[in-house]
Amino acid sequence: MKKGFLALLMAAVLSVIFVTPALAADLSSNEQTLYDEFVADVEKWRPVLGNETANTYEAQARSALLQVDLDATACKEFSQAVKDVMAVLDKGNPQTRHEMMQYAPECVSIVNKVGSKYGIQIAVGAHGVVTITIQGKTVADTGSTVKQTGFGLAQTIAVGVASIAVLGGAFAVSRKFRASAAA
Repeated sequence: MKKGFLALLMAAVLSVIFVTPALAADLSSNEQTLYDEFVADVEKWRPVLGNETANTYEAQARSALLQVDLDATACKEFSQAVKDVMAVLDKGNPQTRHEMMQYAPECVSIVNKVGSKYGIQIAVGAHGVVTITIQGKTVADTGSTVKQTGFGLAQTIAVGVASIAVLGGAFAVSRKFRASAAA
């Protein structure tokens, strides 16, 4: 019984060892600060944007940041661009999403001046659909957003397979120990 318990405990420890690196893909501290600033600004405009749109913008920004590696300088430049965009919106003080869309070309221009240095481009289409392109690859499109957790499907599958393999091995070892203990 003790050996079976130890085998299961070992399986749990091994699954943590396998799972932790897969989940480690996260934002750097500079990127997290940039993201937090962006979220604070989106939250300020949530009443105008609406909950669904604000949530989508936040999820897509996080998703895009997970796919790039921005250094401190780049994060500062993007932070300033976000502040400049907020200044435009604060000055115009739009009261509806339709009014806010009138400022989209100017806001996109501000962000793309910085983004072009890093291969990142943002476009705002009809109805406020935002598309983020990194190195020519579309990484976020708010028009086709699926509820995101911040983890990719490939990571989720890899973690699941690793967990199943480790737990399966633990049960096999546990069964072997039970069989040898009974004999």
